[in-house]
Amino acid sequence: MGIQQLQIAYDALADRLLLRLSTSAGEEYLAHLTRRFVSQIWPGLAASLAAAAPSDPATSTETRGGRFDRPYEAPADVEHPLGTTPLLVAEARMERDDQGRLQLQLKERRQRAFSLTLNPSLLRVFCAMLRAAVDAADWGLSLGDGDGTVASESGQRPTTLH
Repeated sequence: MGIQQLQIAYDALADRLLLRLSTSAGEEYLAHLTRRFVSQIWPGLAASLAAAAPSDPATSTETRGGRFDRPYEAPADVEHPLGTTPLLVAEARMERDDQGRLQLQLKERRQRAFSLTLNPSLLRVFCAMLRAAVDAADWGLSLGDGDGTVASESGQRPTTLH
């Protein structure tokens, strides 16, 4: 299953970020990310981003086949393997595979889950989309540029994560 399109957008009514992922197989996965969840997952994503091999986005072929230059379009005859109700993500698991790609599993408490494989270029795209959506949400989070920190509006790192 290859990632065809990816979108992270702020859903003001739910006060959550909506992650939409379409695959080359015509499937669409939906997940809601809360402010608390984003603040907890960001240090791991930022560390993975910092560890990712640098590449020139203009010459990279790692995202070949994806459509990252156009607005998100749900696939024709879309299938929703996990249903049309977005997962309310409560857990994440991050691991690196033997090729250095980040394996990110998003899971809700009711056991629905899906995984994304993010190569360095796609990881940069994912993190940039997450930063932009958090800015649009105006949650008072400041996602650092890969230093592993999440600051509140006051500029101080949280000391306790639940």
